[in-house]
Amino acid sequence: MTRRSAALAVTLLCLLAVPLRAAAIDEAERLWMVGERAVAEDLPLLAARVLERFVQQYPQDARVGAAFLLLGKARLALGQPDAALKAIARAQTFQPPPGAPHEVRLWQGEALFRLKRYAEAKAAYTDVLRAASGSALAADALYGVGWVELETKRPEAAAAAFAELLAKWRDHALAPAAALAHARTLIELKRYPDAVGRLVAFPTTYAGSPLRADAQDWLGVGRLRAGDTQAAVSDLRAFVDAHPAHDLTPAARRLLGETAARTGDRDRRAMLERATTAFRRKDWKEAATLATAAAATADDEAVAAEAWLLAGEAELKLKRFVEAVKSFEAVVEVKNLDASVRYRAVAGLGLAHEEQQAWKPALSAYETVASQSPDPALREWAKERAAVVKNRLPKSSM
Repeated sequence: MTRRSAALAVTLLCLLAVPLRAAAIDEAERLWMVGERAVAEDLPLLAARVLERFVQQYPQDARVGAAFLLLGKARLALGQPDAALKAIARAQTFQPPPGAPHEVRLWQGEALFRLKRYAEAKAAYTDVLRAASGSALAADALYGVGWVELETKRPEAAAAAFAELLAKWRDHALAPAAALAHARTLIELKRYPDAVGRLVAFPTTYAGSPLRADAQDWLGVGRLRAGDTQAAVSDLRAFVDAHPAHDLTPAARRLLGETAARTGDRDRRAMLERATTAFRRKDWKEAATLATAAAATADDEAVAAEAWLLAGEAELKLKRFVEAVKSFEAVVEVKNLDASVRYRAVAGLGLAHEEQQAWKPALSAYETVASQSPDPALREWAKERAAVVKNRLPKSSM
């Protein structure tokens, strides 16, 4: 409740407490005035409390039909659709019906919709559309039809209803909500250009609408679904930064995280492919740089191991043996690694140690490869290197 609403509620409650003899109006008038004003000012709890007193104490008052309709609205706002439907049904018994023509039927549709009695709700909305096609109530009814179609899994029909509302009643109070619902439905239908176009125009078309933040979030979603990842991420980040407490912000943050992970994985694989290409053209330095970067940021252990192996092999070519050892050791540390990758790394580790004349670790690596590698050619090569290293070992180490 805003400060203004709170102050108004206090004022209205004080008016109710004024003794009859001191009041310039009688009690029925007071109750009616407070109840009507509370509904208008979105104070449903106060409205319901006062209007219930009014209809119980003054059933013969000429305004009691209107009071039942207002009571139904207040109960709907309180999330009490069953009680609201009962009050609206009472309002329907009065002749002429209270409110604008066909307004009672519209609110009956609203209550039925909240009760998920969608077929009955659509019938009520359709009655209003037929009987009051040129009035503002028809826009409300068409909006209701759109949501019934969404809830009953008919997005094409929903999109058509929202589009018709926006075409006929551009300045209606429900137009911003209809535009947002239309865009969301178009996203569901994979009509991404149409959805994005409507959402891009939303901030200027509905400059004063509180739904501008929602539209910004859905613009990011629409662009992401359309494959425009860079623009989508920009929209979602701007939304999250500007509206940290918004109801949609947690979902937007999750979407950003998932997108970053997915995009990052693609980027790392692309980087590894560029590193492989550089290695093939014997550009060892670029290969080592790209492979190391891909390995250091990879979330997938298999991708990281492949990148570290390529980095180690490039470092061997550059004769940077300390760096090569680190790269190959990073491969070996990966659990559940494919045996062919593991023993290529162990072989590279042996070679890097040998080049540094670290004979014992070199021999240990070669003997491991010679006895355990699934690759016959690599086993034979490791046996040959092991024999060479043994001949170089100091006699005291034998």
